[in-house]
Amino acid sequence: MWFLGKMGFTYGSSHYRYEGFEGKVLEVGSGPIGFFEKVEGVTVTAQDSLMGLYAENLPFSILGERGSSCYIRDGVADIESAFDFVVCSNVLDHTADWIQFLIDCVGRLRTGGELLLVTDSRGVPAIGHTQIFSHDQLVRVLELLGAKQFKVKAVEREDGVHCDYRHYFRVIF
Repeated sequence: MWFLGKMGFTYGSSHYRYEGFEGKVLEVGSGPIGFFEKVEGVTVTAQDSLMGLYAENLPFSILGERGSSCYIRDGVADIESAFDFVVCSNVLDHTADWIQFLIDCVGRLRTGGELLLVTDSRGVPAIGHTQIFSHDQLVRVLELLGAKQFKVKAVEREDGVHCDYRHYFRVIF
């Protein structure tokens, strides 16, 4: 799976298990089908505020359990459980307030838990991509939120059509 590979995880005993990626996972902004339904060794809460609409209108989307995932529509701030991993891929630039969203995500981590974050950025807002931030701003906010270690802290230049940069973070809190 490209996402876990970018975060430094390697295959375990099968192509459905990843060394070090085990335990409780919160996948925020999962969309109608999350990344981790088939992944072994994890129990996933797949959250998306649009999950109810997806479940009503898409035959392949559900509310409830499928595979290793349980799909919910609760807001991140309303989730009371603590997680070993919070995964956020292609969500941050779509939020109303990226800093508050990161506060909510980090607040769902148990002590020693990891935030796995992939996000795009651009120099000006675009339809559906309202949040503007730089790589340095992301790093600083994560540090202010209590980041203990950055296992992955990378940025790649993109084509400029969809976005200007793609940021990858694996952060221990």
